[in-house]
Amino acid sequence: MLLLHGWGASSANFGPVIGALHEKFTVLAPDLPGFGFSDQPLEPWGSYEYAGVVARLAAEVEASHFHVLGHSFGGRVALALSCAYPGLVKKLVLVDSPGIRVPAAAKLALKGCLYRALRFSARALPPPQRESVLSWARQLLGSPDYRAAGPLRGTLVKLLSEDFRTKLPGILSPTLVIWGDHDTEVPLDTARIMAQEIPHAELMIIPNAGHFPFLDQPKAFTDTVIRFLEAEAVRE
Repeated sequence: MLLLHGWGASSANFGPVIGALHEKFTVLAPDLPGFGFSDQPLEPWGSYEYAGVVARLAAEVEASHFHVLGHSFGGRVALALSCAYPGLVKKLVLVDSPGIRVPAAAKLALKGCLYRALRFSARALPPPQRESVLSWARQLLGSPDYRAAGPLRGTLVKLLSEDFRTKLPGILSPTLVIWGDHDTEVPLDTARIMAQEIPHAELMIIPNAGHFPFLDQPKAFTDTVIRFLEAEAVRE
């Protein structure tokens, strides 16, 4: 079983659930490049570059396939892995994963418009003043992830531009879409669309959990995941 962590985190994030999962499966939980103890990518990466690293890791450990669980950004990587290397993914678990683009809330959309306008206007300034204006704009209008991204900012921008919506019908692995009912970072509409458009998918909502259901409700989370992974796949 392969666990892929979220943005700004590391494999250590799965600490509360990895023991229970390890009782049932051989668990592989890498630090993705740029996080934990892994090196930074040398250029901005998208999900498919990260999926390529995972595929090479599978070859190194001689794994022909595995169950893949991806949280948030790790879910994007899991989707890319399912698209580019479908034979590697036995069953797929997407946890509060922003893999598709949905209309932004009005406040977020306004912030995006303001930032793009400032970035366009700043092009006329000399480099030192331009960078000063852009730095101010990022602090004022950027998301916490964007402000904290540092050298990974280009990677974050590239990831956020991706949309797997048209790829979902081609994902044939049995899939569990699992979401915290109080997730304020990725809307529940994303979960419903994924569960509807991935052919062999089911949706499970974890009560009293936010964007990190494996931290908020670890037993309910692991029970749900293990039950799904141990169930016999239904073939149409």
